[in-house]
Amino acid sequence: MTVHPVVETSHAAIEPAPGRGLGVLFSAGEQPGLLFKPAEGVWDWSRTSRLFIPINNLGYEPLTLLLRLESARNDGSTRSLSAKVTIAPRNARNLTIVLDAPSPRSMGMTAGPPPAAAGFEPSVLPLTSIKGSLDPAHVISVRLGIPRPTAPRRLVVGPMQVEPAKGADRNAYNAIVDTFGQFRPGSWPEKVRSVAMIRAKGAEESRILTKWLGRSPNRDRFGGLPRAGRFAPSGFFRTEQRAGRWWLVTPDGNAFFSIGIDAVEASGSTYVDGREFMFCDIPARQGTLTAHWSQRDDRRGLGAQRGRFFDHGHAFDFYTANLERKFGAEWRRRWREEATARLKAWGFNTVGDWGDPDLWAMHALPYTVPLAPVGMYAKVSSGEDWWGPMPDPFDRRFADAADRMARQAAARFGSDPYLIGYFVDNELDWGQGWSKNPRERYSVAVGALAAGPSSPAKAAFIAQLAGTYREPERLGRAWGIPLTSWDQLRSEGFRWSDASLDRAAALGDLAAFTRLFAQAYFRTIASALRRQDPHHLYLGSRFAWATPEAVEACARWCDVVSFNLYERSINEDQQRWTRFRTLDKPALIGEFHFGSTDRGLFWEGLVGAGAEDERGPAYARYLRAVADNPDFVGAHWFEYIDEPLTGRTLDGENGHIGFVTVADVPYQRLVMAARAANQALSSRLQRQIGYATGGR
Repeated sequence: MTVHPVVETSHAAIEPAPGRGLGVLFSAGEQPGLLFKPAEGVWDWSRTSRLFIPINNLGYEPLTLLLRLESARNDGSTRSLSAKVTIAPRNARNLTIVLDAPSPRSMGMTAGPPPAAAGFEPSVLPLTSIKGSLDPAHVISVRLGIPRPTAPRRLVVGPMQVEPAKGADRNAYNAIVDTFGQFRPGSWPEKVRSVAMIRAKGAEESRILTKWLGRSPNRDRFGGLPRAGRFAPSGFFRTEQRAGRWWLVTPDGNAFFSIGIDAVEASGSTYVDGREFMFCDIPARQGTLTAHWSQRDDRRGLGAQRGRFFDHGHAFDFYTANLERKFGAEWRRRWREEATARLKAWGFNTVGDWGDPDLWAMHALPYTVPLAPVGMYAKVSSGEDWWGPMPDPFDRRFADAADRMARQAAARFGSDPYLIGYFVDNELDWGQGWSKNPRERYSVAVGALAAGPSSPAKAAFIAQLAGTYREPERLGRAWGIPLTSWDQLRSEGFRWSDASLDRAAALGDLAAFTRLFAQAYFRTIASALRRQDPHHLYLGSRFAWATPEAVEACARWCDVVSFNLYERSINEDQQRWTRFRTLDKPALIGEFHFGSTDRGLFWEGLVGAGAEDERGPAYARYLRAVADNPDFVGAHWFEYIDEPLTGRTLDGENGHIGFVTVADVPYQRLVMAARAANQALSSRLQRQIGYATGGR
């Protein structure tokens, strides 16, 4: 049934289009979109809850689409269902969603199976990464948009249609996993059907790797660029700026640009307990593959785990089981040898974060190590707490934990020249520096003042305010609140009013404490590392959320500032890197990736490419943009292996974002594109450093 809505635009313009389609020009910036509404009343889609929207991407780049549906409640409030997916360039597909399908989170994963009739039909683009819920009988709007485009984008949007959901859609999770951990329906080039096929593909790849490794370019023992302008050797990795460009320098004194892959480890467990109906022919717990079963519990209360079911119990690792099927009893050693050969042959020179410690010990490639201070120190909630609350650097126990962490790391790695450096903590919730909402931008400061009276961070914030204003009444006037005693701030649960957050003085105080907090955190970690292990680099904490105050503090105390930056290109925010250049420190991309939903997995990751064949070109564009910026010294892809089909044990992520499948089969088009990009970049940088030094 075709739907005939009223159409409204936001930062978009309607253009002529052939046939029954609606031409749309989405403006750059903001959140442009189309809003479809009923001509009157509401749409009752309770009997026709399968929605189709034909989409034609007229551009030459992948385009991420955001879909949001709202339904009305009796009390006047609304419920919403939202999803996103990427459409490939010059591509026409039918956007498809089942409105009353189970929430993927309720089934233990980030994204659920595609509508049964969609499968791998080339004309269908299923929405599988879905959040929220909807009442299909009272739908009041459908919004189709794209997130903050950097340039105008054109689409043709066809007539919206609804039809009854099929019975198979309501049982979409039944028997979806085959014995190898793959999506059972459908076929694609990397899918395996037997153990013999896994071994045959492995033998074929081994011949290719041998050929590629025989053609490897000349590098020093660490993968540095020899004969391209010598630096002073120091015996360990270090940084140096030359002719306006930052470099990592190998222990032997050669230029080094770190091209890495994260999570190079033989690991991929997924929970089975309570979800047995999803798995076909799963290996028995007491059988030849019993070693790949484990019992786990991921009920840690992290923001990333909120709303997710099936988060503890027995888990099975299909990836390691497939490695044993492929290599036999010596699969761990054979896997390490294979992974090392792959990285080298593919043009990578670094084992990125979360790598297998046994790979580090091989000294085949430089590597990075993740650290975290462990102890009973205080924490500060910044609201979302995606990976947990923030460490409180004003607690003396935090300094003790940092020193203990650094001492243990130095004992293990202090003399190893293959170690580039340490990441400490990961994706801390510093606040959303791009947000116009002060509660989001200064979430650390807001959280500190809302904490209880025993919070060291709260005490530090109040001390800072007392030093600025001297008298509580002066602070009260500045913030527009009644305040006659500092004790009024010391009590638990201080709440900012919207009126206070509109005042410049309050915003300035929030920014000042954010700066004080960040300086205390990074200074404490840096002091501990340099005291215990002065030879290795401090690579920061891999910013995913950041404010300018936090980045400035990191640049002051760290050797390298690391960013986990999931965008199509770092060039999407030129102003950020113009500001960063004034900090005079090198930067590193700790994570990026591009995924798709046409290889049997349901989630395209944080940035989709629209199709498997687009992932390689997307990788090459991203790497080139990083290398073109003279402040960057490397970029690391996340991750080596696809995530489990039914979700990783930590938080249910199940993305097609790897270089290899659950059956240990490489995605050859991605591999070849990345290899070509890596080799071209190394050659270009070798020429560049040679020119900068006059060929010395």
